[in-house]
Amino acid sequence: MAAKPVKTAILGLGRIGWNHHLQFMRRRKDFEIVAVADPLRERLDEAEKEVGCETYATPASLLNNCDAELVVVATRSVDHAKHTLQCLNAGKHVLLEKPAATRLKDMDEMMRVAKKRRLVFTVHHNNRFSDMTMYFKKTIESGILGDVFEIKMINHLYQLRNDWQTLKKNGGGHIFNFGSHWIDAAIFLMGGEIKEVWGDLKHLVAAGDADDCVKVLMRNDAGIIADLDFSLAAQFTGDMFLIMGTRGTISANQSSATLTTFKSDLTPGNMEVVDAAAPGRVYGQVAEKIKLKTKTIKKYPKSGVDFYGNLAKAIRRGEELIITPESVREQLRVIF
Repeated sequence: MAAKPVKTAILGLGRIGWNHHLQFMRRRKDFEIVAVADPLRERLDEAEKEVGCETYATPASLLNNCDAELVVVATRSVDHAKHTLQCLNAGKHVLLEKPAATRLKDMDEMMRVAKKRRLVFTVHHNNRFSDMTMYFKKTIESGILGDVFEIKMINHLYQLRNDWQTLKKNGGGHIFNFGSHWIDAAIFLMGGEIKEVWGDLKHLVAAGDADDCVKVLMRNDAGIIADLDFSLAAQFTGDMFLIMGTRGTISANQSSATLTTFKSDLTPGNMEVVDAAAPGRVYGQVAEKIKLKTKTIKKYPKSGVDFYGNLAKAIRRGEELIITPESVREQLRVIF
């Protein structure tokens, strides 16, 4: 017998709450949207008409009156921790939109309460298990790239944003809005523990007072470096990703990739150094002429990861979360 659908409520019917979570979950058999909350009456009317669920003007009124088991928190970034703690203290499981918090201590408190009350608590970092990211991860783990030593991510465009996410008081900024996705993905691809971080935030062209230009450098305990560079203040049309290993490279964008590899038994440890005058004064003497193999990936293979399905099973069957609070905390530790 199939498990009963998880009764679900959504706080915040904005871009992510309405366009993403509600639309995805209403089409699934393992979730039932029973209630929503939003301060705008027209959004509540739309939800009542299209979904037929209960509607509330505030998170408190929803928590006091509906029988949801799970609450999706998709409110303003600055309110994420406050609303999540309200839900956890009301005995509700929580799916929290990114960024999970604007202070590390708030993440620690959410984790503490969820653990104490034995509630499922996860964060929506969908880029971590996208078809593209999982292709990168599986390729790295296959060993075909040799020892990966650096990962570059770059994304620049001109965008004169003037919405609420351009204000610091709302928890806005490019580091939280765009950067949290890619910092999370970089940590996932690198593996290990991040030991060193350097970053720079600038406010250049967007409205408000929050950052719109971000530079992050990270090094993990294996010496792998991640170099992340993204902004709303420049234009760039090249590949967004470059993953470099001692035997291969991936250059890619979000829809396709080029994989270049070679095979050799030679390593720095077993190559003989010719410590003498170069014959013919030629530069670039090599121990072996390598043959490069290039493969174009026009469409990433399906990752097979079902984020929402995992969440439903975690609630119904106690399945381990694929995005744990601890892994999200590591990303926030890097940011803060």
